[in-house]
Amino acid sequence: MKIAAGEVVTSSASVVKELIENSIDAHATSIRVEIKNGGRDSIIISDNGKGIPSGELKLAVEPHATSKIGQWDDILNLSTYGFRGEALASVASVSEMYLSSKTDDEDVGRKIYFRGSVPVEESTSVMNRGTEIEIRNLFFNVPARRKFLKSPQTESRYVLDTIEKFILSNPEVAFQFIRDGKVIYDIKPESVEKRISRILKVKDSGNLIKVDYTDSGFTVYGAVTSPQVNRPNLTGVTLFVNMRYVKDSVVYGAIKGFFAPLMSKGRYPLAVLFITVPTDTVDINVHPQKLEIKYSDGGAVFRVVKKALNNAFNNYALAINVGQLNTKEDTDYVNEKPAEQMGFKQNRETVASDCDSSVFTREAIYDERAKDFSLPIKKEKGFVSKEHKRMDTSEIIDSLKRESVVENSDDRPGSHIHSNKKERIFSDRRILGIVDRRYIVVEEMDGLTLIDFHAAHERVLFEKIKKKEKKLFIQKLLNPIVIETDKAAIEILRHKKQKFEELGFDYHIIEDESLEITGIPNLIDKKQVEEVFTEIIDELRLLELEKESKVLDHVYATIACHNAFRTGDFVNESEAEELIRQMDEYEVFSCPHGRPVRFSLSFSKLDSFFKRS
Repeated sequence: MKIAAGEVVTSSASVVKELIENSIDAHATSIRVEIKNGGRDSIIISDNGKGIPSGELKLAVEPHATSKIGQWDDILNLSTYGFRGEALASVASVSEMYLSSKTDDEDVGRKIYFRGSVPVEESTSVMNRGTEIEIRNLFFNVPARRKFLKSPQTESRYVLDTIEKFILSNPEVAFQFIRDGKVIYDIKPESVEKRISRILKVKDSGNLIKVDYTDSGFTVYGAVTSPQVNRPNLTGVTLFVNMRYVKDSVVYGAIKGFFAPLMSKGRYPLAVLFITVPTDTVDINVHPQKLEIKYSDGGAVFRVVKKALNNAFNNYALAINVGQLNTKEDTDYVNEKPAEQMGFKQNRETVASDCDSSVFTREAIYDERAKDFSLPIKKEKGFVSKEHKRMDTSEIIDSLKRESVVENSDDRPGSHIHSNKKERIFSDRRILGIVDRRYIVVEEMDGLTLIDFHAAHERVLFEKIKKKEKKLFIQKLLNPIVIETDKAAIEILRHKKQKFEELGFDYHIIEDESLEITGIPNLIDKKQVEEVFTEIIDELRLLELEKESKVLDHVYATIACHNAFRTGDFVNESEAEELIRQMDEYEVFSCPHGRPVRFSLSFSKLDSFFKRS
């Protein structure tokens, strides 16, 4: 039995998940969850479901016992959360469990105390119809497994995340969640729209787009955020297939594909999607915890989800009178038109780069940038050398597209694609000018090089921050900034305060869904605080899933991105020279997000283009 427990019961959150599923399958309309010390000490789940007959209480804890299937064909058309009976048996085998239940037909309930699956004590219980299960000392008899439980704070956050999934997918059920004596959720039955709005915490309702689409037996329902509201990862995307929470690569792929033309690289929307497919076309038993599924026709699901998003954005665009998305029912792909042609017009001069997450004004943090170069930064027209007043690069770019291949490095934050000793990136260079307020044009011995000064400066800053050459320290605010966020984020902020202080933030948590920022990093402008702070929270959501060093690299990249030169900023010749020098010093070949920072075009390529022999 301990092998089965290892598959199904891995943490406090997995216990909560399995037992809530049993409550919902018992037609409960009210579920109460209480945990102490992250679930290590106790987990109590009670419901008002139909209950377990007293004569079947012991049987319910036997391996593979179930009342959810009557014949073999039921396995292929499941309408419940489970059928294998592993939940109670697995939980009981690695804990001390008190199981109490009563049906409508019984005057009193029955209570049995199990210790490691063995019934120890049995008594009557005065209670209303339903079931209550109390788990104590989880993994008391499997010390190796208990050792690998996360901290109580982290386990609590996982339990919270699990409960929120059920809150979303069961709007007709009332939920109460109590953690260490404090009520976190106490929600009555309400519409699914209200549940989505409650959990996603999108401030402006205009940024929440309804999805409602049906096609050939498939339905997709829920909501996604507009491109203006996004995260650097998929932690904001919650998927349900046939009302079961899943992590589904097919649907993730459809979402990524649809939003790719609308968002910067590496950015994703927040979304809650309920997808209904014929039960005989999906296998939910390919994963012990049913978190992964398999379709008989994944391509059909992929196409339906993209069409559903396309349809939702058509309606959204019409509603706000910004134009209609071009949709074709006979194609499997989203129209790859630029975002401004699809109802999301962006100001070319204020969008920083592919790795920026939103639109900013040209006003920059000039004092901080001056410190980087030890040079004054002047607000003057973009530098153009005396020798070359203007340079038209359209032909060069066309040539680039037709004849050249850009090296697209897989370089990621904190790594270098060149492991050998330092080498000069540029030699015998002469800066010709800055074109389109975004590219430095350099003449070298054998050709021309274009440098994306935002991406290059971002990488330089990233290296300085990571190597502690550029210190992050707290600047106190006279007027604190109040931010509202979700409960999971508050848990991160509550238990990662020291990490935020190391990054230059100081704050006080006001209540379960808001905080007051009293200090900000020296590298961040006050106007950018909320966005940067939110992005850092989103990165830290991955701390338990990825190595801390990797997560911190992404955090440093976020800070560097918001402090670097932006497209449209005024950069003079001295600053361009110093940036190139530092590119040599830090061996800069890509930005922290992996984009290339320079493109070289040889004179021989130019000669070939102009048909010079």
